[in-house]
Amino acid sequence: MVIAWHTEEEYSEFIAALNRSFTVTSLGDIRYFLGIQVRRNEKEFSLNQRTYIQKLLDAKSSKIPLDPGHLQQKEENERLPNNHQYSRLVGGLLYVAVNTRPDIAVSVSILGRSVSCPSQADWMEAKRILQYLKFTNDHELVLGSGGAIMEAYVDAD
Repeated sequence: MVIAWHTEEEYSEFIAALNRSFTVTSLGDIRYFLGIQVRRNEKEFSLNQRTYIQKLLDAKSSKIPLDPGHLQQKEENERLPNNHQYSRLVGGLLYVAVNTRPDIAVSVSILGRSVSCPSQADWMEAKRILQYLKFTNDHELVLGSGGAIMEAYVDAD
């Protein structure tokens, strides 16, 4: 469980409440969580998935995540004989987009529409997103630099 707090007093109260029902062990400041690296300074948190992205990569670099004309050329492309590798790649890209790289979210969403029956063009565009991630490997999602209080909501189901 990751716990964030505004003051040490809030943290102590929360841990005390948890300890009444559970045994709690503190592992210190967060560094990695579910493949996401977390860096913190006084004002903000920076999140990245460089290690996870490196596992997906085997590509050249690209300055754009998706060919702007990709949707227009859908009709003329042949289908992939096996979509397993494509669906795994799109799933991995979706994980990255949702957690730390919203800049690829629209591109991954477009490619996700054809997971059940992808074409060669879809496969090439998925690889282009990998190339884009390689080109922008130093990008991070920065949270908290605006000075607003962080709020969290949990669905406990």
